[in-house]
Amino acid sequence: MSRSDGYTGHLFEEEVLGRCAATYRGYITFREAAELVRKNQPAKMRPAAERLHLEVAKRFGKFAPAVKFYTAVRSALDVFHGVDGFFEFRGVVVTIDVTINPNKVCGKADLVVSGDDFEDLPALAARIAREFATKIRRG
Repeated sequence: MSRSDGYTGHLFEEEVLGRCAATYRGYITFREAAELVRKNQPAKMRPAAERLHLEVAKRFGKFAPAVKFYTAVRSALDVFHGVDGFFEFRGVVVTIDVTINPNKVCGKADLVVSGDDFEDLPALAARIAREFATKIRRG
């Protein structure tokens, strides 16, 4: 997905994941930033984020209710740690960096997610679930 009409990556992130209400002044650690994000979620999840959350949770079967999604857009987690959102399951976290840059293949987050990835949510959810599986196996 590439646009030249003033549509920025920040706008795309907010459109897809929503904006976190966490405020901060200066650098804070990943752990502190993640806790602020957990406590400052928007009242309503954006439709694309909600659909992705449901797709990921489905892969956990009877444990689906334990899968949580948090948007970190415009928070310290985004600004300082390169994480636009994260999924959490029983203390295991999988971070995502959402981008409209077709050339971006790596970042600070566990997974770089392009705008095109949102066209096939089951495939994206499978990638996220595989990352969970890898992290859980590692302990």
